[in-house]
Amino acid sequence: MTRRAWVVALLATACARTGPGTASTSSPGASLVVTLQPSQEVPTGIRLEVSNPNQGPVSFCRYQTPFEGVVDDIFEVRAADGSELPFRGPILQTATCEKEDWFAVAPGRFHIAEVDLAEGYPLQVGQVYLVRYRGSDVSTLPPSDWLDLIVD
Repeated sequence: MTRRAWVVALLATACARTGPGTASTSSPGASLVVTLQPSQEVPTGIRLEVSNPNQGPVSFCRYQTPFEGVVDDIFEVRAADGSELPFRGPILQTATCEKEDWFAVAPGRFHIAEVDLAEGYPLQVGQVYLVRYRGSDVSTLPPSDWLDLIVD
């Protein structure tokens, strides 16, 4: 399986694809929670989970998220000395999110994407990195907390 094909979007069965106009939220300002974990399969991979703690469904656009792969500088990756690693992957021009680009996350459910950070960042074996998803006005997702990623 190629690395590009490895980008996986595992959708919980209760999550449906809908446009932003068809997914209501339980209250104004309701937001999703973004968390990162190391991949269990790829040493330089991470798993991003978007979960919904709200009472109603909340939607996000897949653009500028791992649900379209490691395109654009969507992660902040820092070396142990605090320096930020440069992004060396592809940068796409983001178009307007169309109806089919939105994912609705049902209350108490989640969406998961796994990506290999080595596709966009110069990671080295034996190093420890701090990683976080930057968040995006386009996707409407908030930033994640920091993850300590040990590359073995």
